Amino acid sequence: CALATVAQGRRPARLVVHLAKPWNKDRTSITHELPTGETAEALAVSRHFLAVFTSPQRFLRVHALSGVPIAALALGGDVVCLAASDDLLLCVTQAPGSRGVEPCLEYALFGVSAKERLATGSLPLSPASALRWVGFSVEALPLALDSAGVLRALALSGEKPLLAPSSGEWLPVAELPGRGELLWPVRAEGGALHCAALHKAGSEP
Repeated sequence: CALATVAQGRRPARLVVHLAKPWNKDRTSITHELPTGETAEALAVSRHFLAVFTSPQRFLRVHALSGVPIAALALGGDVVCLAASDDLLLCVTQAPGSRGVEPCLEYALFGVSAKERLATGSLPLSPASALRWVGFSVEALPLALDSAGVLRALALSGEKPLLAPSSGEWLPVAELPGRGELLWPVRAEGGALHCAALHKAGSEP
């Protein structure tokens, strides 16, 4: 897991990565310092890298777990969330200049080791809804759930079981009962979404 600390005095903000299987038994965590003046707004960690979105510059920084910088990007909108799986990083941001009643979101999917952008575009939502959760299936399929209970999957190759006119399109794959208000996704595998039951609506972890 990964945690972020805020800057204190002259000490910059830091990221702390706790290793589930450390290669050195005497070092179970690794600390990264952010550049002076930057604050972590969102974190995502995989088995291979750590990604952090910082303010106020709107930088997306990617590091190896050892601390070696891999990439740094300047993005145009404020971050909504990050998600990571193996070599993939999914970044969701607010569309620049969007001030409407309904959220207007953009996404970008990166292949970290190859330093390439695999897909990018608008993230569709149901009318009068908001983004509730994003993540990956065990098969590394990007997923997004909105507050209307609609689950969408990002088609990358156009192959079965997801058929799309072109890669990079979000396809509706499920609708959760009761808008999914009492369900919270914890795992997606083999075409099934496994959820934890919530005591009341709006009590997401």
